[in-house]
Amino acid sequence: MQHVLTIDEAEVEITVMTDGERIQAYIEGLDIAVLRKLVLEASWRDEALREKLLMAATVAESTGLSDLRKVVKQATRTNGFIEYREAGNYANRLEDLVEVLEQRIGDGAPELVVVIEEAISLAEEALQHIDDSGGEVMPAIHGLRKVHLTACNALRPDPVELAERLHDFQMTGKWDTFHEVLPDYVEALGDGGFQVYRQRVEDTWQALPQLGPEHYRSEWNTPRYRVEAAMEAIARHTDDFELLISVHANNLSSPSRFMELAKLFHARGRLDEALMWVEQGIAAFPDQRLDDLLSLAVELQMALGNP
Repeated sequence: MQHVLTIDEAEVEITVMTDGERIQAYIEGLDIAVLRKLVLEASWRDEALREKLLMAATVAESTGLSDLRKVVKQATRTNGFIEYREAGNYANRLEDLVEVLEQRIGDGAPELVVVIEEAISLAEEALQHIDDSGGEVMPAIHGLRKVHLTACNALRPDPVELAERLHDFQMTGKWDTFHEVLPDYVEALGDGGFQVYRQRVEDTWQALPQLGPEHYRSEWNTPRYRVEAAMEAIARHTDDFELLISVHANNLSSPSRFMELAKLFHARGRLDEALMWVEQGIAAFPDQRLDDLLSLAVELQMALGNP
């Protein structure tokens, strides 16, 4: 009699490994000497891998920061304009640089912070000669900024000098890599550094001319926007509501500025003052569509029990 094997009730789970999982499983079982040989052979064929290994080797062989600065210059250089198709390779170099710089934080040298700042400046300068329409390079620069913050918190550079540099980066940077200093750098700045930073920002803000509705749709002013954003961050960090109102009230050049002020008072439950700013905004721009302001006006009138 022929016996036929059937599977009716038993469940058989078949695991199909992906190519990546098969490679990982194979590598995990390799002897270290064989693995080293594979990496070396791969570096002969892969220029990006070879550059990464050379970068790591240079840093590993050095004890000071001079060789590290050479690595930074090498990793950030462009050698001419970089087309769209090559932008990803440049971004990969910056990401490799981030790893190298992060590894050096453990050395405990506060001067590393300045080296990272040099890397950011060089990368930002290089970005002017790169077609980054794919958006690959800027995230890598933000990676450098992230390791900069980590280094500041770990190595504690001079807080006053750091405050001065952060202010200058924030106000003059071409790509707004340091657009937000607060609250990220509060710990690294400490009380002394924060006061120096605040004074620098306030001095600039107090010198700004007041803008009113007559300046509606005037030319965009990037330096002013940066100062106002920094002052708003200071006001929020210190929980100074009156300062926050002063910052917004110093620029009433659009309906949205009145809306922002109304929302600030609304959030505090100060509905009468919120309505005052809404009404002023509506009166200031009679020829514009003001749907948001009108909607908020109705909401506030109802909340206040006004007919």
